[in-house]
Amino acid sequence: MTVEEGKEVIFENITNEEATDIVDEFTLDPSMVKDIIPFLIGGYPEDVRLSLSWTKEEMFLWAAYEDRKLNLEVDFVKFNDKALGNCFTFNHENSSTIYKSRRLGHRGGLQVMTKSISEEYVSWTVPSGIMVFVHDRHESVVSDSPRTNARGGFGTILSVKPSHYKRLGGRYGTCVRNTADVKSYYFLGSYTMDGCLRSCYQDSAQTMCGCMDPRYPMASTSINCPLAQRLCLTEMSLSRGDPSTWEDCVCPLPCMNTQYSITWTESSLQNLIDFKDRCRESRRHDCLSEEEASQLTYISISLPVETYHLFVEQPSLELMKYLSNLGGLLGVLLGMNLYSFIEVVGMIYRVFSICIGEPFCTLLAVQIATSPAVMGVPGCHLHSGEDVLRWWESDNSQRRPNSGKYRTGEVVLRYALVVATQYSALTSAGHLLHK
Repeated sequence: MTVEEGKEVIFENITNEEATDIVDEFTLDPSMVKDIIPFLIGGYPEDVRLSLSWTKEEMFLWAAYEDRKLNLEVDFVKFNDKALGNCFTFNHENSSTIYKSRRLGHRGGLQVMTKSISEEYVSWTVPSGIMVFVHDRHESVVSDSPRTNARGGFGTILSVKPSHYKRLGGRYGTCVRNTADVKSYYFLGSYTMDGCLRSCYQDSAQTMCGCMDPRYPMASTSINCPLAQRLCLTEMSLSRGDPSTWEDCVCPLPCMNTQYSITWTESSLQNLIDFKDRCRESRRHDCLSEEEASQLTYISISLPVETYHLFVEQPSLELMKYLSNLGGLLGVLLGMNLYSFIEVVGMIYRVFSICIGEPFCTLLAVQIATSPAVMGVPGCHLHSGEDVLRWWESDNSQRRPNSGKYRTGEVVLRYALVVATQYSALTSAGHLLHK
């Protein structure tokens, strides 16, 4: 294929002016070619895109976990991303075997030796190497997810420290437990805030450009934006800004998620102790030449310590704690405790036992003192508070003077008369003010 034929394929349905702008952009920054590839191959079937990228045999020399060799076909799940190409995930959510961390240090983690094949790289790209994504096994990655670049000819050792987050949600705040809780979500795996924002971006692209950006996951019913629509996507991003600022894009934090902080070190592949040990076991004197080392990349991923950070949201005041505080506060202010309630119940029982045997009209007199509305009851007449008290003292003197039952009833009755007198005074004052 000649250069002119290649231009016709790449710039199909693009005006000469737009094609010239794209060429000028690539001339200034050749690395921008990687952003064009998804627009060119985005419409290809998945089996075609899989054949355009490396296979496991072409990429891996060997892989081990806890110093035990792994089966590349079983322990690594392959998927294709339009921007990244073929990706291979260890401990994928669809893997038949799940490996858990049992030992610390790089000998208790994942060790991989990959082939860089630097001769297949174009001269103006970044140095050959492997992109390493450390993420939760239930989440998916895209081209702009956090990653570490492991260079060819070097050994990269990654120390991973996880942090787990648990949020309450519901009446305590807003968080997402399932992808169905948001308007649209096109990423595989569990919910992430970045995936939600990218899904909002794809919805806006569908509305304004009639297609979706092939660099990110998209709806199965939508079509890929061709290269001719790349300018439309750029203008949309410039005009609307970041999706997190859009009013129609609501993407809360997930109720549960894990984040990883990574520290890494890099050393020449020839200086790695592990590799020298393997060389001694094979009785090779010249372990690795510079040319051989430049075609290989060693990657080690492990946990340096057993501890991890756990951030959990808890209600500042639960129901039981609220009731406990309320009971304690009432006890302080009223001077009451459980024994006081028992005394009150006993006092009420004694009052009823005293009053239930008295004549109805006498008891009604006490009621009338606190409720003037009973004055019209037939067969009864209104007794003043002093009359009732004199009757009670004269009647009580004929009973046993040492009986605690009557003394308690007298105290209660005196308190009732005081309240009744105050109530009558307030009622009379209210009638006078009304008049």
